[in-house]
Amino acid sequence: MGAMRPSARWGIRMSAFPNANITARNGCTPGVPSPYMIMCLELSVDPDVDLVFVEYTLNDGHDRLIFESQVVKDSERLVRRILALPNHPAVVFMHVPSHGIAGYPPSHPKFEKERDIYAEFYQTSEDVEAAVSQYYDVQYLSLRTAVHHLAAHKEAPGFLWEQLFGGKGGRLRQVVGCRLAVNRLGD
Repeated sequence: MGAMRPSARWGIRMSAFPNANITARNGCTPGVPSPYMIMCLELSVDPDVDLVFVEYTLNDGHDRLIFESQVVKDSERLVRRILALPNHPAVVFMHVPSHGIAGYPPSHPKFEKERDIYAEFYQTSEDVEAAVSQYYDVQYLSLRTAVHHLAAHKEAPGFLWEQLFGGKGGRLRQVVGCRLAVNRLGD
């Protein structure tokens, strides 16, 4: 789940497995939080699905509570609904940096005072959602963990915040996220 344009390349990738019966469905509804999907799961996820990617870190927002966190409650409800589907699909949480984390600190020359907000690495609901993943023994992949050091500390070309998240950065972010998933699934 998560908004991504369909690609002609997907067919090429599936043709690498000619004897496999592969059906891919992008059932995302862009810009909605996880409570929407809890209520409308049947509209977006086929009941006989084998693998579901879930990405709501950004849309679920931030909750300062660790105990009694609404983000945790919603994530848990969604995971339980997906795991209860007839095929008991594999679930992979995909975490993207939430607002302010994918940006430069106020002391950085690229920080735009009028436009930017800044949050520290740990100021995200991702960590409490990861606890849900751990409890239910489902995989999770963190784009924040994968790129933060390269973007925030090393300013490595190809991994700058504006390349990952600005303008056409959504495409690069999707590529990095997909590669994380493919490499993890191959383990």
